[in-house]
Amino acid sequence: MRLQDAILAVAQQPGSTRARADLAMMLQQFNVPHYDTVWEAAARVAAARGDFFDALSICRLHMPGERQNIFIDEVVKAYMHAPPSRATRPVAPKPRNALQLPKDTKLLIQLGVQLGKEVSDVDITNFVSMPDIPIFGDLPEPLLSVLAKNMVPVPLQRGELLIKQGTRDRSCFLVTQGRMRVVQERSDGGQVELAQLDAPAVMGEISLLTANSRRASVVAETLLMAWKIDAHLLSQLGGMHPSLIPQIRTLIRMRLVSNLMRSNRLFAELGEKERMRFLQTFTMHTADVGAEIVREGVPSSGLFILMHGKGTVSVQGRGVIGELNEGDVFGAPSFFRSEPSKVTIAVPEGGLLLQLSKQAYQKLLQSFPHLDQTLRELQLMRY
Repeated sequence: MRLQDAILAVAQQPGSTRARADLAMMLQQFNVPHYDTVWEAAARVAAARGDFFDALSICRLHMPGERQNIFIDEVVKAYMHAPPSRATRPVAPKPRNALQLPKDTKLLIQLGVQLGKEVSDVDITNFVSMPDIPIFGDLPEPLLSVLAKNMVPVPLQRGELLIKQGTRDRSCFLVTQGRMRVVQERSDGGQVELAQLDAPAVMGEISLLTANSRRASVVAETLLMAWKIDAHLLSQLGGMHPSLIPQIRTLIRMRLVSNLMRSNRLFAELGEKERMRFLQTFTMHTADVGAEIVREGVPSSGLFILMHGKGTVSVQGRGVIGELNEGDVFGAPSFFRSEPSKVTIAVPEGGLLLQLSKQAYQKLLQSFPHLDQTLRELQLMRY
């Protein structure tokens, strides 16, 4: 694209975020003074169109620091306080179809900056409706501004990794644009697709609660816009908004349960009513690094499902004889036979577990008496 074409595009489509951004990019490539004012205009146009995260992306990626803070405060306030009755499409700024372009390059650049930064007829409050923001959508205005100013923008191309399995990073990602795929490499060399998700979504949140390495990779299936939120920022927000951390814990449980329902035979063999009732009897626990969940020679305290992490199975005198992955059930032989376990099962890096106690199971059998036989017929008796 030529500079002349970029200028004409803004003149003809002054309400187009894309046209403003193209002009700003071209002026930036020419290292033109004040090109950042055109980026700010592009962000303002996006905000006026109701594209909150497009405006935020442009702001955080292209505007200078102090201007970022002022702009974010203004936009968050407008979006948080605009009455629903104002949520109507804005009147587009009038195009300038008869614009004459100078032939002199210096004058052409000056015109580009002047036209590109002109937003006097762009009103942010014309069309504002806060988008769906998983978990963080309930934050009050001051904290939403803190989040918007401090989370780190992560733009990705198709095929790039947002999260890499095996890495350690105490952070999560708020994905606001695009589609992604969650895959897991297993120890046998196979790959399992756990989910395909569209924005908006929060990814990687389990790492905020455990010290485990990432247990799956997240791959961009399309152009992706994500925002990195580290443990320090989350702690800061959680201290000022106490309900935030419980919301994250609920999301984690729902995400893990969804994966479990999709991949585990234990639940696949049960009817819908039995499945939900059965699941509700489990309690979730965080296991410390190196914790032994089941000990050889000791009766298992319950039936366990490994929700997040990696387990090892060992026998005294023989060492490690097997491994467990997410969704695997263990403790079943000792649980069902009421006898000491023949193996020790540990989580070297810690993890998240679902546990069904003997007492809870006996209570469940009162509602589903045939459940016992169903579970015994499944191949759960290995460990």
